[in-house]
Amino acid sequence: MSDIRPQAAPGWHYDSAGLLRWWDGTQWGPYAPPTGTTPAVATAPEAQGPKELAVAYLMLIFLGSFGAHQFYLNQPLNGAMVIVLWWGGWATAFVGVGVLLIIGVLIWFVVDLCLLPSYVRAANARALAVNAA
Repeated sequence: MSDIRPQAAPGWHYDSAGLLRWWDGTQWGPYAPPTGTTPAVATAPEAQGPKELAVAYLMLIFLGSFGAHQFYLNQPLNGAMVIVLWWGGWATAFVGVGVLLIIGVLIWFVVDLCLLPSYVRAANARALAVNAA
């Protein structure tokens, strides 16, 4: 932390890193609220509970062309890329370029089938980190 001390009343404040911490009037305290009190902070979307591997596999198998498994694991950019590449590939398949896009997404699906357990563990670890902060 910096040596600059805020001239604020004791309570919950955002520190220089943007994290909610307890300020007792002289120094920064823990990130978690003291026992019996909770700060007024909106719950993060990741705090909805752990992600299930079986659900992720079902989404990959049945809704993979919509990137549903990526959205489920809080990876919206990857989900959007799957949608654009898959459906863009089908839209341009008559030109020949689309076939390459479709093949690329199929390879991506095979990789996701193999790495999905680690993706679920990473999503759950991110959710725990958000909940712990």
